[in-house]
Amino acid sequence: HTAKALWLVYLILTIAEIGLLYLAGMPFFDALCNSLSTMAAGGFSPHPLSILGYQNNAITWIVTFFMFLAGGNFALQYRLFIQGKPRPLLQNEEFRFYFGVVSLSALFLAIILYFGNSYGIGGSIRDSAFQIISIITTTGFSSADFALWTVPAQVMLFAMMLFGGCAGSAGGGIKIVRILFGVKYLKREISQIIHPNAVIPIKIDHSSVPNDIQRQMIGFMMFYIVLLIISSLAVTIIEGDAEIGIVGTAATLGNVGPGFGEIGPMGSFAGLSALSKLLFIFDMIVGRLELIPFLAMLNPDFWSLARNKSGLENSPSTLRAKTKKAR
Repeated sequence: HTAKALWLVYLILTIAEIGLLYLAGMPFFDALCNSLSTMAAGGFSPHPLSILGYQNNAITWIVTFFMFLAGGNFALQYRLFIQGKPRPLLQNEEFRFYFGVVSLSALFLAIILYFGNSYGIGGSIRDSAFQIISIITTTGFSSADFALWTVPAQVMLFAMMLFGGCAGSAGGGIKIVRILFGVKYLKREISQIIHPNAVIPIKIDHSSVPNDIQRQMIGFMMFYIVLLIISSLAVTIIEGDAEIGIVGTAATLGNVGPGFGEIGPMGSFAGLSALSKLLFIFDMIVGRLELIPFLAMLNPDFWSLARNKSGLENSPSTLRAKTKKAR
């Protein structure tokens, strides 16, 4: 039932975006490809200049809106679009945090673009909203060559690479719910310094987060940061370029896509050495698989248990029992 509901939302949003892009002047084939890439947070476009190449404000805003939806929880959107119940989405703490981060970041970036990059008011609002949402949802589309933006603007985009979409979305990265948990965890630690005997549970959507889930979240974020640091240092040494090392690792580990400079939205990773590409391939795989299963596979006990389980299932007594049951 859940799978059917999610597929229904995904299908409806994809068809709606195809129709709106086509009506806005995009060729049908391009509208189909860009819509599929938007809702899957894939970021590949038939146009070599991505969304920038269409030079159409309506198209840019349509893609912006659907990227924002693609970064949200599809289960909550099912209750909104199919069941007509907006309250679960609006009351969801993760979605409100997601909306707040996107809104404030886009506002600050628009101010930076207006004063630091000679953008007009309309262009700064459009491109700031588009790029913040594109990066935070790990879609990776571009409406401008942000590799040419000032350093403050690029820092804003780099921060968004570490966020990712909501749980239950197609986005990669750390995910908004873990960032929200991290903020609440730090807030609790500060409170307990002041009130050492207080028992302060961490709650998300009015429900206490169990201790085992807390440990998993903290372990995930720590390993994410450690892997980010190690990979960044390795690529920086190989390429002799800290920007490629740090930004490239964040972009690949979060499955964002473009970075800055040589690997910016109008560039590519083609000029990097083979070893750097292998490291980035590893980052993309680990980032897409989620880190907890990957961490489990690094533990020797995992393989011992797997071998023991396999041996037990293939033992003579087990095979006889299976044969008897089949008969």
